[in-house]
Amino acid sequence: MIKAVLFDVDGTLISLDIVVEAIQHVCKKRSLRVLTRDEIYAKIIGYPLSVGIRRVLPMSDGEVEAFDKDYIEHYAKYHVSHMLPHVRETIQTLKDRKIKIGIVTTKGRETAAKTIKDLKISHDVIITADDVKHVKPDAEPALKACKTLGVKPEDAVMVGDHVFDVRCARNAGCIAVGVTTGVSSREQLINERADYVFDDIKSVLELV
Repeated sequence: MIKAVLFDVDGTLISLDIVVEAIQHVCKKRSLRVLTRDEIYAKIIGYPLSVGIRRVLPMSDGEVEAFDKDYIEHYAKYHVSHMLPHVRETIQTLKDRKIKIGIVTTKGRETAAKTIKDLKISHDVIITADDVKHVKPDAEPALKACKTLGVKPEDAVMVGDHVFDVRCARNAGCIAVGVTTGVSSREQLINERADYVFDDIKSVLELV
């Protein structure tokens, strides 16, 4: 019996357009090579920004910190306008059905908390990169969310757009749901052995 649903953020609750826009904005501001959408999708999304950005642009610790600060500032200005369709209604319906809601993200705690607050999304726990030793695709974030919520992993659904979300769910023993609203294609999510793949987040309601 499903007792909890865990959601990724970027590409699942919020369009990746704002992520690409914010990264490109900071590249221009700091006179760096402006990364393409394909580069951002392939090399950065799915990782904490401080890790992902170094996969494509050589930077010192100080430069990474400054980049991250500028990124958060730009992202925070516009993220609400990039919320994907049916997100708030779906989560509220789950809450009405007494399903616990977790947010599991590679964002830092401060950014994640502000994002979820600004989106006015009802939730019971947020697990961020600052709360774990190993981020997705490791099982730790999902397992910590389940433990905090007081549910068994097999009674939880994890929803995300990235193959890392599917791997995290499977590693933790959760039901893995991929959504095609972000970086990974339907084929990629199926190849990662997602239990379900949906084109719209509201389809999650079919499972509870």
